Amino acid sequence: MVEKYHKNEDISLQVYDLFTRTARAVLRYADSCLYEKARLSPTKFIVLHVLSVSDGPMLLKDLSLFTNTAQNSITTLIERMQKDGLVITRRSEVDRRATNVELTDKGTEVATRAFGLVRDIVDRITPATNRDDMAAFMKQLSTMNQNASDALMRNSSP
Repeated sequence: MVEKYHKNEDISLQVYDLFTRTARAVLRYADSCLYEKARLSPTKFIVLHVLSVSDGPMLLKDLSLFTNTAQNSITTLIERMQKDGLVITRRSEVDRRATNVELTDKGTEVATRAFGLVRDIVDRITPATNRDDMAAFMKQLSTMNQNASDALMRNSSP
């Protein structure tokens, strides 16, 4: 059906259209699964995941950059996660203006359960993908993410 609307259209426009619709559908599906089964938003999951694989506490500003979330929004999210007992925050000993964030034991448990859900989500939306294809796809996504992040940084510079 989509092909009938794109007959003679520029491939770049087709890619943008399909990518945008796919990203929205995947995010809506992931959001509903994560919230229904673990009471997590995709951003909360990303925070839990990155904290679980980091070599210790992370700075709040680094979490903001990693999740592509505004500093004030990530601060609000971390405050909610702290109230839920998932993370703790401490002032940095190096820079008292900075805040370190780390997982609690409860946060680690919730993250571990969520990892299984996310694996199910990925298996559901990429059912015929083998490990080599998944690695190549991951490389493409990483490049796209970096390019978009770089473009955002250039656009937000004075």
